[in-house]
Amino acid sequence: MSVTPFYKAIKKSVYFVNMWIKRSESTFIIFRNSKESSMSKVDEIKDAIEALPQDDYTQLRQWFSEKDWQKWDKQIETDSEAGKLEFLIKEMG
Repeated sequence: MSVTPFYKAIKKSVYFVNMWIKRSESTFIIFRNSKESSMSKVDEIKDAIEALPQDDYTQLRQWFSEKDWQKWDKQIETDSEAGKLEFLIKEMG
């Protein structure tokens, strides 16, 4: 039996589809494992926070609050530059 160009093309296509499936499965497994390890990191952080002495806990809360305010300020600045807050100026005026 001779191998036709059509047969070669089909065989090559099947090969690439199989490789794509294997790569997709690997990506899913890596993604799932990274999500699981991220969750365990969060749990580890929570446990560490629970174990902090009161002074360290207070410092952490202050740092976290400052971090939140910095993000808030950056978001306000970004929204203002994009014109998303123009309606507030109109309401005030």
